[in-house]
Amino acid sequence: MFKPGKSGNPGGRPKGLMQAIRKSTKDGKVLAEFWIKLVEGKIKGATMADRVTASRLLAEHGFGKPVQVVANPDGGPVDFNFNLTVLSDQELDGLERTVDKITVPNRN
Repeated sequence: MFKPGKSGNPGGRPKGLMQAIRKSTKDGKVLAEFWIKLVEGKIKGATMADRVTASRLLAEHGFGKPVQVVANPDGGPVDFNFNLTVLSDQELDGLERTVDKITVPNRN
Protein backbone atom coordinates (compact mmCIF):
# COMPACT_ATOMS: atom_id res chain seq x y z
CA MET A 1 0.00 0.00 0.00
CA PHE A 2 1.27 3.46 -0.84
CA LYS A 3 1.78 5.95 1.95
CA PRO A 4 0.03 9.32 1.62
CA GLY A 5 2.25 11.86 -0.10
CA LYS A 6 4.58 9.19 -1.52
CA SER A 7 4.58 8.30 -5.19
CA GLY A 8 4.04 4.70 -6.22
CA ASN A 9 6.46 5.42 -9.04
CA PRO A 10 9.08 7.70 -7.50
CA GLY A 11 11.29 7.70 -10.59
CA GLY A 12 8.35 8.58 -12.80
CA ARG A 13 8.43 8.18 -16.56
CA PRO A 14 12.01 8.29 -17.80
CA LYS A 15 12.90 11.73 -19.11
CA GLY A 16 12.89 11.91 -22.89
CA LEU A 17 10.89 8.68 -23.34
CA MET A 18 7.91 10.40 -24.96
CA GLN A 19 10.13 12.39 -27.31
CA ALA A 20 12.04 9.22 -28.28
CA ILE A 21 8.81 7.37 -29.04
CA ARG A 22 7.40 10.29 -31.03
CA LYS A 23 10.62 10.55 -33.03
CA SER A 24 10.93 6.82 -33.75
CA THR A 25 7.27 6.53 -34.80
CA LYS A 26 7.16 9.85 -36.69
CA ASP A 27 4.59 11.22 -34.21
CA GLY A 28 2.58 7.97 -34.41
CA LYS A 29 2.42 7.82 -38.21
CA VAL A 30 4.39 4.54 -38.26
CA LEU A 31 1.94 3.00 -35.77
CA ALA A 32 -1.10 4.16 -37.73
CA GLU A 33 0.35 2.79 -40.98
CA PHE A 34 0.97 -0.57 -39.29
CA TRP A 35 -2.59 -0.69 -37.89
CA ILE A 36 -3.99 0.16 -41.33
CA LYS A 37 -1.98 -2.67 -42.91
CA LEU A 38 -3.35 -5.02 -40.24
CA VAL A 39 -6.93 -3.96 -40.93
CA GLU A 40 -6.41 -4.39 -44.66
CA GLY A 41 -5.06 -7.92 -44.12
CA LYS A 42 -1.60 -7.04 -45.46
CA ILE A 43 0.36 -8.40 -42.46
CA LYS A 44 1.19 -12.08 -42.94
CA GLY A 45 0.05 -14.25 -40.04
CA ALA A 46 -2.32 -11.65 -38.59
CA THR A 47 -5.52 -13.11 -37.21
CA MET A 48 -9.02 -11.70 -37.45
CA ALA A 49 -8.67 -10.74 -33.77
CA ASP A 50 -5.54 -8.75 -34.68
CA ARG A 51 -7.46 -6.96 -37.41
CA VAL A 52 -10.37 -6.16 -35.10
CA THR A 53 -7.97 -4.83 -32.44
CA ALA A 54 -6.24 -2.66 -35.04
CA SER A 55 -9.63 -1.36 -36.17
CA ARG A 56 -10.52 -0.43 -32.59
CA LEU A 57 -7.15 1.28 -32.07
CA LEU A 58 -7.55 3.29 -35.25
CA ALA A 59 -11.07 4.33 -34.33
CA GLU A 60 -10.18 5.27 -30.75
CA HIS A 61 -6.96 7.08 -31.54
CA GLY A 62 -8.04 8.55 -34.84
CA PHE A 63 -11.45 9.81 -33.81
CA GLY A 64 -11.42 9.61 -29.99
CA LYS A 65 -13.28 7.22 -27.74
CA PRO A 66 -17.05 7.68 -27.71
CA VAL A 67 -18.64 9.26 -24.65
CA GLN A 68 -20.16 6.70 -22.30
CA VAL A 69 -23.60 7.78 -21.18
CA VAL A 70 -24.72 6.80 -17.69
CA ALA A 71 -28.45 6.13 -17.37
CA ASN A 72 -30.92 4.62 -14.92
CA PRO A 73 -32.23 1.13 -15.70
CA ASP A 74 -35.36 2.82 -17.11
CA GLY A 75 -33.16 4.79 -19.53
CA GLY A 76 -33.62 8.13 -17.81
CA PRO A 77 -30.86 10.37 -16.50
CA VAL A 78 -29.05 9.53 -13.27
CA ASP A 79 -29.83 11.89 -10.40
CA PHE A 80 -26.66 12.67 -8.45
CA ASN A 81 -28.43 14.94 -5.97
CA PHE A 82 -28.49 13.38 -2.54
CA ASN A 83 -30.64 14.46 0.40
CA LEU A 84 -28.16 14.20 3.25
CA THR A 85 -30.72 15.50 5.76
CA VAL A 86 -32.25 12.04 5.99
CA LEU A 87 -28.99 10.57 7.35
CA SER A 88 -28.34 10.18 11.06
CA ASP A 89 -25.37 11.89 12.70
CA GLN A 90 -23.64 8.49 12.84
CA GLU A 91 -24.24 7.91 9.13
CA LEU A 92 -22.97 11.39 8.27
CA ASP A 93 -19.82 10.81 10.35
CA GLY A 94 -19.23 7.53 8.51
CA LEU A 95 -19.76 9.21 5.15
CA GLU A 96 -17.33 11.99 6.07
CA ARG A 97 -14.67 9.45 7.10
CA THR A 98 -15.14 7.59 3.82
CA VAL A 99 -14.88 10.77 1.74
CA ASP A 100 -11.75 11.82 3.65
CA LYS A 101 -10.13 8.49 2.73
CA ILE A 102 -10.76 8.88 -1.00
CA THR A 103 -10.09 12.57 -1.52
CA VAL A 104 -6.79 14.20 -2.28
CA PRO A 105 -5.04 15.56 0.81
CA ASN A 106 -4.50 19.31 1.11
CA ARG A 107 -7.61 20.36 -0.77
CA ASN A 108 -6.90 24.06 0.00
